[in-house]
Parts: sequence; structure tokens; C-alpha cells
Amino acid sequence: MSAAVSFGQNAARPLYLVTGGVPKNGQTEASVMADLLLQAGVESKNILLEPTASDTAASIKACSVVLRQIGHDKSSPIHFCTSTYHIPRCALLLRLAGWVPEKIPYPFSIFPSRNIFRNMLIVGHEAIASLWDGLLVLIWRIVR
Repeated sequence: MSAAVSFGQNAARPLYLVTGGVPKNGQTEASVMADLLLQAGVESKNILLEPTASDTAASIKACSVVLRQIGHDKSSPIHFCTSTYHIPRCALLLRLAGWVPEKIPYPFSIFPSRNIFRNMLIVGHEAIASLWDGLLVLIWRIVR
């Protein structure tokens, strides 16, 4: 969250589109992120919630709908922030959805653990998920 807030402080008109459903303790991921942004001093008028997506591909599709609704120019970059190991998949899916993705640098290590086996599982999961989610986004883009 700190990377997104820092980036937004240098933007002329930052708009944070937080996404994620799957309620935990009665709160969606999007609402938790919105609360964190508010606590960090971001004005509520600069925050849009997309609280329905249950996974990464669904987030890309739902955010694409919101971005089209607010008239975001397809040729203007979408600056996105996520955990470092998740950046390649998000960038791929945004590009497949027709956007120009630009990552916001994340200040932490690519791997959350020093456990080599766990890190290999993360890389394998992201590779498989990227292929599957990429296929889902391409099909969605073709049929919509």
C-alpha cells in the first residue's frame, strides 16, 4: 500500500481503483485496501472500489469495465501496484485486456520467504496461473 500511496503523491490527479471481493471477516479485499488508503491520507474522492472480483483474472475484467465507464483512454498507462511476484501476471493480463500497464515499484523482496522450496512453488504457481488467466482474459476480450 505504501508504494501506491507514494506514487500517488507525485501524480497530478491520482485515482486508486482497489479490487477484490472474497470477504474475510465481513470485509472485501477492496474495502480493506480503501480503508488503508484513507488511513494513509488519500481522499475518498480519489478511491474507487471494485468489490466483486474473486481472483486476478476477474479483477482485470471488472477493473476494465470500471475504467471504460469512467472514460480512461486506452492509450494512457494504467499504473498498478501488487506484490512483486504477482507483477508479471498482472502486467500480462492488463496488456491482454487492451491496456498499457506500468508497474509501480514494490519496495520488498520478490519472495516473501527464504524457503527455496516455497519460492519455487510461488514461481510455478504464477507461471501456470498466468497461462490460464491469460487464456480467460483473451476469451473474455473476444466475446465481449
